[in-house]
Amino acid sequence: MKFYRSITQSKDRKKSHARKLKNSKVANPYSYSSYLQHDLQKSADLLNTLQNKKPDTEHEKLQNSMLTLQHIINKPKEDSLDSRANALKKNLGESESHQALRINRWTESVFCPSCKAKSIIQLPIEQQESAYNYKYKCLECENRFNDDSETEIAKGVPPIHLWMQCWYLLGCTNRSEIIAEKLGLEIKAVEQMIFDLQKSFKSKQPSLTTTKQSNWAQHKDLFRKKIAAVVAEKKNELYGGDIVRQAIDTNEERKQKVSKSSLIHKNKKF
Repeated sequence: MKFYRSITQSKDRKKSHARKLKNSKVANPYSYSSYLQHDLQKSADLLNTLQNKKPDTEHEKLQNSMLTLQHIINKPKEDSLDSRANALKKNLGESESHQALRINRWTESVFCPSCKAKSIIQLPIEQQESAYNYKYKCLECENRFNDDSETEIAKGVPPIHLWMQCWYLLGCTNRSEIIAEKLGLEIKAVEQMIFDLQKSFKSKQPSLTTTKQSNWAQHKDLFRKKIAAVVAEKKNELYGGDIVRQAIDTNEERKQKVSKSSLIHKNKKF
């Protein structure tokens, strides 16, 4: 009886599916080309939905802002300066400005400003002076530094968003007087800012290609082995070169001691 019922239900499902296909917009639902067109349309609708979807996380918002900045400077110089300046102002808040600073300063990886080493760890957010200004520690020289350490941006005058607007406006125009006008600053101040930014970023202007976003997740994946090697070396120094003994798990070592002591106790009995 159950077997007969399942066959009947299967037939009903097939009939229902056939009716849906017949009533659909696809001309011939059983032809391969029509099936492909229908599938492609569904994929296009899904892609359109994803593109129009609002970002759910702060990380996605930052990524979208960075892509927008890249799009702004990829246009020909001196073209639509007013609209581009307004777009830069809109997309360079405090968090976006710090992210832009990281992208332009740590183009390949985070490095220590003091000893230039790349064996770096990011410290917890509780140790940061600002929610957006990441703090790091060098495993070589123990130096602690921020994204803006040893730059003029660290002084906080003018605010970081004006520094980064100045930098990206430099990708839109070569005229410092135009940049000064858009920022509401004196020309001499802007010229000094441009000099300091070029020195800090080791570049004449923002890159026209999408640079690597050196957030900690990428940095950790890229340099995990190197950092592990440095840690192992420091442990080697700490344990006086006895890596084999240091590598033994504490529980395993305790078990070995217990087994040895029990063996000695048995030998004493005999």
